[in-house]
Amino acid sequence: MNRNLKKFFASLVAVTAIISASGCNLVVEDEDSSAPTNSESKPADNSTDNSSPEQDNSSVTGDNSDTQSSVTSTTPPDYELPDDNGEMSGTVLVLNNSGRGIVLFGGGKQGGKDYAETINKIKDEVGGDVKFYSMVAPTAGSFYLPDNLKSKMASEPDNIDNINSYLVGITPVDAYTALSMHVNEDIYFRTDHHWTQLGAYYAAEEFAKVAEVPFAPLSDYEKFEREGYIGSLYGYSKENANMRKHPDTFTFYKPKNSYTVSVYSPKYEYKYEMPLQFGENSNYMIYGADNQINYVKTDCTNGRKLVIVGDSYDNALFLNLTNSFEEIWVCDMRSVTSSYVYFDLNIVDFIKKMGATDVLFNMDTFSAVGSNRNGLKTMLNSKNMLP
Repeated sequence: MNRNLKKFFASLVAVTAIISASGCNLVVEDEDSSAPTNSESKPADNSTDNSSPEQDNSSVTGDNSDTQSSVTSTTPPDYELPDDNGEMSGTVLVLNNSGRGIVLFGGGKQGGKDYAETINKIKDEVGGDVKFYSMVAPTAGSFYLPDNLKSKMASEPDNIDNINSYLVGITPVDAYTALSMHVNEDIYFRTDHHWTQLGAYYAAEEFAKVAEVPFAPLSDYEKFEREGYIGSLYGYSKENANMRKHPDTFTFYKPKNSYTVSVYSPKYEYKYEMPLQFGENSNYMIYGADNQINYVKTDCTNGRKLVIVGDSYDNALFLNLTNSFEEIWVCDMRSVTSSYVYFDLNIVDFIKKMGATDVLFNMDTFSAVGSNRNGLKTMLNSKNMLP
């Protein structure tokens, strides 16, 4: 391992120490502020915003005239979840039979409207022929919460459809339906609040179809596995013993085509090449830390250049698109934290100066309707421009 990569991993360890000292008690290094804080086991209300004080009980009448319709009602064939009971452990509902941790999404229609209106503004200011897409990812609860417990969680498809109804000139990408067709596969971790790279792969496949770019089959990836992975939800559950008994298999899919990944600071100051590999950092952070900008140069020659804006769900997504775009930039939109900044530039200026042909907003529902969405406004209003 080269010296720079060792320094990179050392910095992640340092961040972990800081997080642990602050009382967050996370198991992995990714302090994702889109993770849940709702610890109450109660019937969900779509008017309740888990992360924001805003509320909305009104019907949606957004202008959908310039968007592609997105239907999120497909149910997976031949898939039934047996009834199960669970216990609230910390901020996580842990199912008794499987030990799976579920984040109870509370919904936020007004927050979703605000998210859509903000990215509409970003698109308007970028102008030109740049194509914009919104892919809000559901969480594991949409697929793995048993029917007898569904009243405890708001509908993520309903909240995603609400967002899509307010998009103007931005194409929605239906990750929910794409994922629902693969629920018998390991598309989400049991012990972590993220989707797996396989789940992100199926969402990326749907995005590639909508964006009309090539997409590589899984046979064009090299597969690595490691048993015994315990992710972020174990910490949020206050180290639930049942979850600990049901660890995940961490699976990493490395593209076989040629590409390089360069890591930049939040102000896009060059750092170093980062050879992604399944090695000592065998957890979700193998895809890169959040407080950086990832730049990917590939051997694809279609002239398409993609900027991805979102939360840590992006980390497992971008490697699935190395056969689809010539260049990819991954920018975390979450707001400034007490210890570091995720992205510290004006996003409109960044998109223009990178020469992007496509922009994808991709994040989980908690970020899109909750307070993390305010990071999009920070990016839009930033005075920090590239030279």
